[in-house]
Amino acid sequence: MKGVKYLSNYLKDKQFFVGNSFSIADISCFSCLEYIDLRFPKFEWKNRYKNLNKYWNIHKIRDSFKKTKPKTQIIEPIQD
Repeated sequence: MKGVKYLSNYLKDKQFFVGNSFSIADISCFSCLEYIDLRFPKFEWKNRYKNLNKYWNIHKIRDSFKKTKPKTQIIEPIQD
């Protein structure tokens, strides 16, 4: 997943993706990480990209994220 590598390289050791405060960029990136964590657990991005894991741990405690965290869904195949 080249996108995750890009995010890691772009973020480096910062706390926010753009500037010095939480913005739409952080909402977008955090949502992407959450989606990957939910849908591709074998990717293990938290182990590969320590800075993104640190970033994720800082922001996952925000009320807005805790209240909107997606839950794993079982998708049933369509029966003819």
